[in-house]
Amino acid sequence: MKVLFSGYKNPHFMAVTDYIEIGLKEMGHEVHFFDYRSYLLPGRIRDRVPALERWDLRRLNGSLRERARALKPDLFLVAGGHTIEPETIQAAKSAGATTALWTADYPHLIDIYIKLAPHYDRCFVSGSDALSDHRAAGNERTQVLPFGCLPDLHKPMTLDAGDKARFSCDVFFAGTAYPDRVTALEAIAEIGGLELAIWGPCWEDLAPGHPLKRFVRGGPLNSIDYVKAASACKIAFNHIGGFGHMENRARIRMANSRLYELLGCGACQLVDAKEDVVDAFPSGRELVWFKDRDDMLRLVRLYLGDDKERAAIGRRARESAVAVHTYRLRLTALIAACGLSGRS
Repeated sequence: MKVLFSGYKNPHFMAVTDYIEIGLKEMGHEVHFFDYRSYLLPGRIRDRVPALERWDLRRLNGSLRERARALKPDLFLVAGGHTIEPETIQAAKSAGATTALWTADYPHLIDIYIKLAPHYDRCFVSGSDALSDHRAAGNERTQVLPFGCLPDLHKPMTLDAGDKARFSCDVFFAGTAYPDRVTALEAIAEIGGLELAIWGPCWEDLAPGHPLKRFVRGGPLNSIDYVKAASACKIAFNHIGGFGHMENRARIRMANSRLYELLGCGACQLVDAKEDVVDAFPSGRELVWFKDRDDMLRLVRLYLGDDKERAAIGRRARESAVAVHTYRLRLTALIAACGLSGRS
């Protein structure tokens, strides 16, 4: 099947868009990628001159429409795509494509995606939170499609001496230094004798003398180093929280992409008890979820002291990831929902 796939790729590390593209290619589909943020002009100029922003968007969408007409894809799949105009979606349909939108990072840009969704044949969202917003707006052709893992990338790794020295720890966390995450990690750091390793953006901005400073090992990890760190730790701490916005903590119900990646890595994962996490995973089987600060600290102490159970959770995590949580399986479901499952 010929797929015109539009998304955005981070130049510094692989992320969901890359994993979707790899998954499609692993399935044997012919994939043509278009970056929906391929502006010609720098953002600092577009922000100052609205007319130039509109010009660049028209140019970008015109280029994508030409691509669709030339390729005549079976599927036009967009991951995000807040810059893509309804006329461009219609052009893909006119070229013979079934059109599908798959959004993440709820609630970022949710209002834009809700308006764009009716122009696509199908819309997929990462969690029940976004689904509720879409349904409230009348978008009935929307369904939940969670994140996944790539088993050949997100897998337990045997580490050499250098990697062990760099990544080994009791509790590992990778992610942006949002306030609620800082608070949670401050509490974990107070556990006596614990070796904590923190990686990600903005941790270097902590004030001098902050209690977490000594645990910060570096900035964002690329995909390979993330897998190494997940393989080297005793507990992988996954704090979903409010993605930097305290008012969003109750609003966000989804399981984030890290959850499934850590499953694939066979890590003993400790994650906050978001509704979609609790609905999908019993605590203590493939992962462990916590309800509040005291519960979090109790579980850290419990599992740091139980090597056998940590290993068992990691084995079950990996088995579950490979069996039911791969991007190939997610994309198989997406293609079937679009009525294209008979095409190759």
